[in-house]
Amino acid sequence: MLIVQFQLILVQRSLPLLLRRCTLNESAFDLLTEHSTYWIGFMMADGNICYKKGILIIGLHLNTIDLPHLLKFREFVGSSHKVGIYRNKIWGNTSCSVSFACGLKMAQELGKYGFGPRKCFTARLEGGIENNKHTWRGLIDGDGSLGVYPRKNLNGTIRMIPFICVTGSRNI
Repeated sequence: MLIVQFQLILVQRSLPLLLRRCTLNESAFDLLTEHSTYWIGFMMADGNICYKKGILIIGLHLNTIDLPHLLKFREFVGSSHKVGIYRNKIWGNTSCSVSFACGLKMAQELGKYGFGPRKCFTARLEGGIENNKHTWRGLIDGDGSLGVYPRKNLNGTIRMIPFICVTGSRNI
C-alpha cells in the first residue's frame, strides 16, 4: 500500500512532464560553460519564469529581428517548442517568443544563479557567476548597450568616453 501511494505521489508531481509533447533538455544549465553562463545572463535580462496553473513556465520574448537568436536559445535548451510570432495591436510592432514548461530541476538550477519568478525585483547574480564575462555578455546582449560618447574637456578638446549600460532588474 505504501509503495502504491508513493508511486501515485510521484506521478502527480511529474504529471506536467509526463504530458509534455515537445523535447527539452532539463540539464542544459547543470554545468557552467561559456554557453550556459551566457544564456543565464541573457535570461536575467530578457527572460521570465512564472507559474501558470501550477506549472513552471520559462519564456523568452524578443523583437522579430532577433529571431535567429531566439532559435539559438531554443537549440541550446534542446527544445522543440514552437516559436510564436505575434503583432502588438496597440503599437503595431512584431515580436517572437518561445515558452515551455520546465521541470523543477531546471528551475532550481537557474534559481542557484539568482534567476526566478518576479526577477525584476529579485534577480541577483550569484552562485559563482557574478564576475563571469560570459554572463555579463549575455546581460548586455539582452538589455544593455555599449558605446562611446564624445565629451568636451575644459580646454576645448574632445575625448571619447566608453560606457556600458544595463537596464532591467533593480539588483543587477
